[in-house]
Amino acid sequence: MGTAVDIYKKSFITRYDDNGFIKYYSAADFPGLEDAPCSFRSGENTLSGHFYSYPGAGGTLVVFSHGIGGGHRSYMREIEKLCCAGYTVFAYDCTGCFESGGRDIRCMGQSLADLDAAFGFLETQGHLARFERVCVMGHSWGGYAAANIASCREGIDRAVVLSGFNSVESMLTGMLRGANGILGRAALNDILSYEKRMLPDYYGAQAVDSVLTGRTKYLFIQSDDDRKVSPGRNFVYIKMRCAGSDARFILCHGKNHNPNYTKDAVRYMDRVFGEFTLRSKLGLLGTIEKKKAYFKDTDWERMTRQDDDVWNEILSFLAKK
Repeated sequence: MGTAVDIYKKSFITRYDDNGFIKYYSAADFPGLEDAPCSFRSGENTLSGHFYSYPGAGGTLVVFSHGIGGGHRSYMREIEKLCCAGYTVFAYDCTGCFESGGRDIRCMGQSLADLDAAFGFLETQGHLARFERVCVMGHSWGGYAAANIASCREGIDRAVVLSGFNSVESMLTGMLRGANGILGRAALNDILSYEKRMLPDYYGAQAVDSVLTGRTKYLFIQSDDDRKVSPGRNFVYIKMRCAGSDARFILCHGKNHNPNYTKDAVRYMDRVFGEFTLRSKLGLLGTIEKKKAYFKDTDWERMTRQDDDVWNEILSFLAKK
């Protein structure tokens, strides 16, 4: 296996667990929020899932797909926001993440494979039949899955895509912006070949195809200063290719990779984790105890505070039939 693929796997294709020093919310943090755990298979691995709702939830199910680097509890503020609006939310941890099995996440396309497996589970177990409508929502890695699942599954009414990428190729090409020379292009091609070998049935999925050929309604939201997912290669590209469709596009400003957060939350997060990264590089946070001490006074509610204006757009979109 080539050096480029080795570096890529070491950097991204790893296992992501609750590290013990970052605050991840749970249902217990929201009085009255009901949590019904379950499990299902995705390939050779068992994934952990949860149905979240408040009493009296309506007839719409929202399936939530999380981003890379965490698990579904990284998005409990978003999940609880949906539940407050009367939705039942099915969320799960992808392969190699948090409560789910798997040595690592396998590849970038795995989030789509896992979302497909989640829908297979919901269908075969009769859960989908309990609801009048089914929608999806995802962020980043999960946004890619939410944008593409309609190419695998029928009957999805609406999809909310936060900072999602069009395809595995568009994500990796944007991430490796310096891969323009002969050696850089060769490295990128090796990585793309690895991705295709891992999941050939999902590798070619593109959000533009799902938008243009399916019946699912889409809402794409991204910030123009996103440093993780290239807006030009993804949000702008999808909007251009899908001109004339009924897909909606909201471009935020100053939100980096979290367009549903307040600007203050994004600035606060950047400051806290920027300092954390700097101290880590200097060798000042070499133990779990030191990392816990660093985050001891972090205001996690402030860091994850949701932007009501953005959420009004999301909830209005989901409510339409």
